[in-house]
Amino acid sequence: MAQIVDENKSKKHSLLIFIIILLAIIVDEGVNNILIEAIAPVAQHHNWITNAFVIFSMPFALLLGGWSDFHNRRATLLFALICILGSTIAIWYYTIYGNNTLGISSLALKAIGGNAIPIGLAALVDVTPPKRFRSYLAIAICAISIGSWIPIHFRPYLTDLIKFSLVVGLICLLMTYFWFKIYKFDVSQHGKKIINPKIFFSFFKKEIVQIFIFIGAPIVALCFWGFFFSEASFYQMLLRGEFLVQNNYYSFTSLAMPIGYYIGTILLFFLGKRKTADRVCIQLGLTCSLISIIFITFFNSIETENNIIYYTLISLFSMGFALFIPSIFSLLSVNRHENEQGKIYG
Repeated sequence: MAQIVDENKSKKHSLLIFIIILLAIIVDEGVNNILIEAIAPVAQHHNWITNAFVIFSMPFALLLGGWSDFHNRRATLLFALICILGSTIAIWYYTIYGNNTLGISSLALKAIGGNAIPIGLAALVDVTPPKRFRSYLAIAICAISIGSWIPIHFRPYLTDLIKFSLVVGLICLLMTYFWFKIYKFDVSQHGKKIINPKIFFSFFKKEIVQIFIFIGAPIVALCFWGFFFSEASFYQMLLRGEFLVQNNYYSFTSLAMPIGYYIGTILLFFLGKRKTADRVCIQLGLTCSLISIIFITFFNSIETENNIIYYTLISLFSMGFALFIPSIFSLLSVNRHENEQGKIYG
């Protein structure tokens, strides 16, 4: 009886952590888009600003994810959320006073320290049973899409979005502080809770070397380039929906794509119930997306005006990615060590 109670408590705790992870992901991705939208007037005169933001975000996402593997998931997530909140406050004041230093500072703080997504996804590996991980990861990726599409569809209300992000971010920070507590998260790999600067910089020195070794591993390199080219394809389609609205069928792309992705996530649950292998889901997803893009190209070449066909094909294209992306990460997580999960999602 006591064992059943403990198992129920464990499941409830894991569910709570899962909700915290989803909130952290939504806030992280939402603030990313808010920052880029808010800084647009400055970026028009200084093109390097948004490029620098993206370029700096990438290595620091890897390093922060790796630090969570080495040190402490919970503490690292708290640090990232504090940086995100600081960045959001800075961009809020920037929109009020128009001080470019505040705008650039908000981007720098978010790029360097505010990468909660890789930490959250790595934590998901720790709390999720292996047989359910792929499906739960698909839900977490849906949280990324929610964080992305909320700022896209509510652009006119940028100030309200900033305030909303601050409130949600603060709630997530408090939940992480009070309830994100599991032994694996709270104890460092080397058994110390307090990290001095010497340990910190020693880690980063070694980690930079480890990152190159990690990316050079055959399965990691294969998944890395597969993810890179698939994301390039995905965002080519999504950005057409944002900027190339003179083509009728592109105008609702940013709505059709999440619908397809959510349908694909539901399908992934059913495939999980049937214990379909990651490799099979990867093949199904790529085939689905490839067939849809071939038909989109064909119909675009003959300039048909049937938008329903286009939206269906775009949704099918996105549905393929809902099968592909979680499966490729699941495959990678299973084939790599537990202390490399942060780097994987970074």
